[in-house]
Amino acid sequence: MVGGDGMRSEDVIEQKEQCIQRARRVFERASEYFRTSAPELKEQRSMLLEQWRNTEEEFGDFGDVTLVQAKLPRRLKRKRPIVVEDGGSAGFEEYINYLFPEEAHNTNWKLFEAAYHWKRRKDSSAEDAEDKET
Repeated sequence: MVGGDGMRSEDVIEQKEQCIQRARRVFERASEYFRTSAPELKEQRSMLLEQWRNTEEEFGDFGDVTLVQAKLPRRLKRKRPIVVEDGGSAGFEEYINYLFPEEAHNTNWKLFEAAYHWKRRKDSSAEDAEDKET
């Protein structure tokens, strides 16, 4: 027996695992909310995932950081024009954009589609040029 309250070590371990599972479910629900209901709140979602990862690290042997690692975004430094009141440009400002794994897949697919359409146009224009020569 462990401690004065009569709990066995197996019971303590099981209780810790249940607490960890509950904490993960809270993080998962919050992450899903940001992903589906508030996609414009990328920075807040990133902060949530960072905290989740830190919490998994604090769980020690019970934690699983790999659950969160795959969900973390890439931080991208971007520039956008600063527009003044008269509609002109006053230079550029840098900001951080977050690219989440599910968005990266969509971005790669769009790039692939654009390359495919470009190649088809190039091939069809080459065929048109050959037809005109004959």
